[in-house]
Amino acid sequence: MTTQVAILLNQAKQALTIPVAALGDKQKDGRVSVKVLVGKQAETRMIRTGISNNVQIQVLEGLKEGEKVVVGDSTSLPKTEASAMPPPGGRR
Repeated sequence: MTTQVAILLNQAKQALTIPVAALGDKQKDGRVSVKVLVGKQAETRMIRTGISNNVQIQVLEGLKEGEKVVVGDSTSLPKTEASAMPPPGGRR
């Protein structure tokens, strides 16, 4: 017989959260970098975070509701022949 137990240590209601995957490097002062989409460009911003459930993390300062954070960045990936091909469903 197995059991799964969950213990609630902290709780935040009406909190601004972002995916943990959006977090970048952590600084010595505890702030964390995230990339925020401003127009069509991504800018790096430092934020302070709170509690996390390992999927979402609370944002205490540095972001406002409605701002878009970048979760993945493909600009550092090498170009391949497949990326040069037109998308499927093109002219026949």
